[in-house]
Amino acid sequence: MFWEESARDGAQAKTLMGAGFRVRLARETGRIFGADGPRHVVFAAGFPAVCADEFEAVRQVAVEAEGAVSVAAVCRGVDRDVEQAVASVRGSGNARVMVVVPASDAMARVMVHRTANQALEAAVDLVKRARDRDDRVALDICLADASRADTSLMAHHSQALTEAGAGLVLLADTVGSQLPHGCHDMFARVRTACGPEVVLASHLHNDLGLGLANSLQALAAGVRVVSSSWLGIAERAGMVATEQLLFLLARHGEELLGADAAPWWTAPDLTRLPGIARMVADETGASWASPPRSSAPASAPSPPAPPSSTPSCSSPSTPTRCWASNRTSCSPSSPAHASSPPSPPASATPSTRTRPAPP
Repeated sequence: MFWEESARDGAQAKTLMGAGFRVRLARETGRIFGADGPRHVVFAAGFPAVCADEFEAVRQVAVEAEGAVSVAAVCRGVDRDVEQAVASVRGSGNARVMVVVPASDAMARVMVHRTANQALEAAVDLVKRARDRDDRVALDICLADASRADTSLMAHHSQALTEAGAGLVLLADTVGSQLPHGCHDMFARVRTACGPEVVLASHLHNDLGLGLANSLQALAAGVRVVSSSWLGIAERAGMVATEQLLFLLARHGEELLGADAAPWWTAPDLTRLPGIARMVADETGASWASPPRSSAPASAPSPPAPPSSTPSCSSPSTPTRCWASNRTSCSPSSPAHASSPPSPPASATPSTRTRPAPP
């Protein structure tokens, strides 16, 4: 299964996607696997707590991309954030919520002003409360900064989180500093110490150019849910590119997963990859390796990409814009989607909420 992060983690790379484009991207990504799109793709639609418009964008993806993928919302490990994230995807088939929880002492001190053990214990209680309130939305846990955390502590709490009702447990190399052998060792240790009911997933950044290598090591250690992003767009240097990982697994699956592996319900249609990559590049301004055009001489360089119409948040002349609407503000009074629940609480507006640390 692929956990697609270009719409959510990609926003942290200033590659803003409007709500309508997120819907289109989710549908196109799911079509790679035909009717089995929801079995193979979790599409992280956004972070509802950022602002009211972002909540509505996630809600729109949950409603309009239902059946193409499994739609997920991402939030912090706080009760009100979890409630809001669940509300943003409630009613959508195969909906999920990913809760970000610090796994290392260094990250826990910054995110929640606690030790890692205290943060993980609180996460177990949070999962229990969330499942008691609504068990129709799957609740996954992302252990932020897992690459610098104690593997024994993570294994113990991964088991406890699963027993409390969590679905996936994602181990994140949040700072992108992990080397391949260390990545394999981390997943192998945690997986060995947990029961078979614990389902691990990877979320690995590319700061040292090792996102793909580390993802392959996670797969070699038995992981079968891998986070990726179209064109590799994500915070800082990005993460493993969805198109790269898909192609590798489709062409070299036996070598990477073992001769007896059966990774697909429906084999991916690789002919769709270039079109989706081009679509994401046109929307975000991110670069991609375009295949040569058949009408051009073999030695002719590819034509330059058109300038992106997406504003850059780093430009001093560009006002701050909402991730979802691309407007110059995030208004808490924006109209709700026709199928959405009541508007999120006022605490979701930028004036009273801070942007959380990402996985």
